[in-house]
Amino acid sequence: MPKAADCGRDPSVKRLEGVSVLISGGASGVGRATAHRFAEEGAARITLFDQDASRIADVAAELAGIGAETRTVVGDVANPPDCQRAVDEAVRGDGRLDVLVSNAGADSIHDFLELELDEWYRIMDINLTASF
Repeated sequence: MPKAADCGRDPSVKRLEGVSVLISGGASGVGRATAHRFAEEGAARITLFDQDASRIADVAAELAGIGAETRTVVGDVANPPDCQRAVDEAVRGDGRLDVLVSNAGADSIHDFLELELDEWYRIMDINLTASF
């Protein structure tokens, strides 16, 4: 069954052809699915940024298998130098970055009242400060 967003459109038309995208948290879940969708829609280059080296390599291989140019950056969105490396990699070559998907996120396995302050800061750095 076609997706509602696809009804009435020509599937041969790639709506994002030529687009360069950087996706944080691109190694799993929503980030992985988003990367696949960009690839299906013809994105010229997809840069995945995640802290999980093994998973990011797996997703890059999946995307390469469907013809997408994929770059990877292993790093932490809460670390500004890592973020700069991700942007540098995304724009390497033609200097273009058309879309940023700020998808990385974190939570805790602890109940709120059991959180240590350091863990709270880490969650806030990933979920809020990193997008800034």
